[in-house]
Amino acid sequence: MRLPYPYVFFLLCLLLFPLLQQVSCNRCWGDISLRASVPAAVKPGQRVDFHAEINGGCECGGSCSVGVSCVNGDRTYTDSSSEDKHGYCTVNDVPGGEFRITATGSCQGPACGPGDIPGSTGPLSKSSGAAYIVSVPSFSVSADPRILPKRGSLTVRATGLGPIDDGRGTLSAIASFGGRSYTLQRSSQGSFEVTIDYDLRNNPAGQMEVEVTVTKSYAGVTDSKSRSLTVTLQGSRPRINADVPSELRRGDIFRVFVSEEDGDDVSGSISLDDSSFPLGRGENLVEVPADLKAGSHRVHASARDVDGEDELSASFHLINQEPELSLSVDKREVSVGERITISVSARDDAPGLRVRTQVGESVFDGTGIFEYTPRVPGILEVRALAVDSDGASKEVVMSVEVKGGGSGGDSTGGSGGGPRPSDGSGIPSGNSGVGSGETETPTIADRSSDGVTSAGITETETFTGVMMGENDGKSVKPQNPKELNASIEVEPEDPALGDEVTANVITEARGLLEVIDPDGKVIVSTVAHKTHFNVDKLGSWTIKFTYREGDKLRVVTRKLAVREREKPPEEPRSLPAEFAEESRSIEIFKPSCITIGDNKNENWFILTYLALTLPLLLLIAKRRVAG
Repeated sequence: MRLPYPYVFFLLCLLLFPLLQQVSCNRCWGDISLRASVPAAVKPGQRVDFHAEINGGCECGGSCSVGVSCVNGDRTYTDSSSEDKHGYCTVNDVPGGEFRITATGSCQGPACGPGDIPGSTGPLSKSSGAAYIVSVPSFSVSADPRILPKRGSLTVRATGLGPIDDGRGTLSAIASFGGRSYTLQRSSQGSFEVTIDYDLRNNPAGQMEVEVTVTKSYAGVTDSKSRSLTVTLQGSRPRINADVPSELRRGDIFRVFVSEEDGDDVSGSISLDDSSFPLGRGENLVEVPADLKAGSHRVHASARDVDGEDELSASFHLINQEPELSLSVDKREVSVGERITISVSARDDAPGLRVRTQVGESVFDGTGIFEYTPRVPGILEVRALAVDSDGASKEVVMSVEVKGGGSGGDSTGGSGGGPRPSDGSGIPSGNSGVGSGETETPTIADRSSDGVTSAGITETETFTGVMMGENDGKSVKPQNPKELNASIEVEPEDPALGDEVTANVITEARGLLEVIDPDGKVIVSTVAHKTHFNVDKLGSWTIKFTYREGDKLRVVTRKLAVREREKPPEEPRSLPAEFAEESRSIEIFKPSCITIGDNKNENWFILTYLALTLPLLLLIAKRRVAG
């Protein structure tokens, strides 16, 4: 009997299958343990310790090994064996990158016997959670323009921040310039910029630094880096021009011009011999003082600001004018014993004018109205003499005819009455006259140190002065003093560190405005009523205005407390899920020993073999019996 070929092939497979059941492999197993406290965020250079070990083996013997690697970090072993590793990882400077520790290993064993398959667990691994590397990359800073006037606009840019411009945590860029801070805004991916409208008046010309500080924060970890560059602040000192004639008289006015192109505060002065007066910006009108002596004089003017000082010198010759003298007698012809009235007035362009009037042998000092009664007939001579402080003199002589008769008197002369105040022509002083019989000549002696002449002549005071104007081009004459009040206004009233403050003095008085910082240093000194300054120090600032009210010197002060600038609160940000865990493990890949015929399935193969072969064997036997 011939069997069909399919049955024969199937039968051969069933007969060979039990033989293949005798091939086996060396079964291996293993498990990796990794202990590493990796936070949600790390900084470059930070060390993170680890301990990794592998536990496992093979049925027919074998060995296990484990190793550790650091993603974006450098690994260092402190204690090492094939199955146990101790050490740490040092975080590399990879801004915005991820740091992770991974342990990998396996267990392997030889074949259990000839023809068997060697055993292996295959690759095993376990990793920690990922940490965000908080670091600011090297970035670039630019400024436009690089040469600056005292007032204008400056654009500051920071570029190259793309690796950390990822929306994680917070990223800020702050520019510091001129004592103030400015926040840069994001203009594109990794680029930030700000345009600053600045006012640097009263800052000296020269090099200034622009510094940009970038700060990145994530999960409580912060890193900052700063970059700076220099810009050039332009500025120039004030300039002085003066129009001083070669010859001047008392009361004449000459002009001094102070120009300053940058807008800085200017302080200046002009000295005339031993006297000094303030100068302001613009046109200043200078009146020659009335008490200045005739002759040559030197003028020296100076003006200064934060950028330097300018000076100018000139000279002129003061021409003296002779005094003006007026003499009048109410009667030119009188009788003996008849009283006459004499009026004397005088004026001069300088104080210290001395006036003496001689009537007969009587002498009257000063100006005013005098009465005299002649006692002797004849020609009575009335002589008035005025001498100024420079020695220039003027004399006026009048005569009165005295006829005989009248009440008579002694033959020695006449009697004089005392002076009576005139209507503004002068302030008479001295004796009413010299008694009869005296032969004192009407000469004028030099002044003594107390202002009274040796002959009893006093000085008639004339008031003139020098008034300095700022930008008004007008000469101001002395006037009756009035009450002057002053107050100081500031804006803002509660400044923070780095703010610009404006101080304004409300008054009609001229004076000196000063700003004093907490260290007691005067940072502003100006004759202007308004000034601007930056508060760059914490503490109490003082604004002081000093002015004169009549003969009194008054001071008005204003205190200014500078506070710390408040920082905007940082909004809390939730951590991404992948960084929320301190450490996370990965499931171990533990493949089974892949072999042909697993002994654990031996019963199943036997039953299958019997179920398939017994019916065929019965069929073959039956056909043989029938044949």
